[in-house]
Amino acid sequence: HSFEEALDWDFSGKLSLYSTNETEKALTYTPRGFLESLGNNQYEFDFNKRGTGIRTKEPHSYVPKDGLDAFGRITKETCHGKYYSTAYDDMGQTKSQNQRQFEWDPWGRLLKVTDSFSVWEVSYDALGRRLQTRQTQRLNSPMTKTFFYDPEEEFQEIGVQTDHEVFWKFYGPDACDAVQSSNGETVYLSRNAFGELTAVIGLEKTVYNQNTLQPYGPQTTASSNNMLSYAYSLNWHSKSPDATGLIWMGARYYDPQGGRFLSPDPAGYPICLDLYHYANGDPVNNYDPDGRLSIE
Repeated sequence: HSFEEALDWDFSGKLSLYSTNETEKALTYTPRGFLESLGNNQYEFDFNKRGTGIRTKEPHSYVPKDGLDAFGRITKETCHGKYYSTAYDDMGQTKSQNQRQFEWDPWGRLLKVTDSFSVWEVSYDALGRRLQTRQTQRLNSPMTKTFFYDPEEEFQEIGVQTDHEVFWKFYGPDACDAVQSSNGETVYLSRNAFGELTAVIGLEKTVYNQNTLQPYGPQTTASSNNMLSYAYSLNWHSKSPDATGLIWMGARYYDPQGGRFLSPDPAGYPICLDLYHYANGDPVNNYDPDGRLSIE
């Protein structure tokens, strides 16, 4: 199974054509540089009017005309056919979404996510890195994950320990290129130009990822209890979604379904007009590595 990519850029330096031996996708952008289309997938910002850059439509979701509050925050939306109502606290942090409740500490760190089926909790060290998550469900035993970090990189996660196993992440120049279990078994990760996982390569078999070209991140959350499933979960910028479906970026939590962060950008106005959007509205050419600053 061979995999080849070809890329082309427009005059502004943005990717305009992406092709492989299986598909070809053209990309277009708005005058402000926001992603407008990726193949047949269309994206809309500010209801196609002048605004702060709020994503109001994408292939699986949309925001109704009355879906913004006075501060420009999304309070109503439909994702994958399901209606969501979102509320915020006085600090602008998401405090509820339908039946799901969010709790935060005084430093703006997410502490707990509660719904009718489970309670998910998280603890942090003195540097703001999360140390452990714990999910308690009604009919199952609690599931705990502990995280390990590179001492020279602020939020560089190099390992995760579950109730039964430890997985270590090995990085290349831009992404996690391999995962190793505590018994020495290793799998290798192949990625495309978007940083998305295309295959997990092991000694006995190779598992291919068909859910690529999702610039805002994975829309579903898979189990990551064994090494193969954990490696497969690293399909977007080497990040594994939590059981909540959220992705911890470092300084903030990101919701790939909504394509935005749960709390305001610490940079604030006027550097950032939409305090919740991801990668300045262009997740193809930009990347927000820790939830604080978008880079190309």
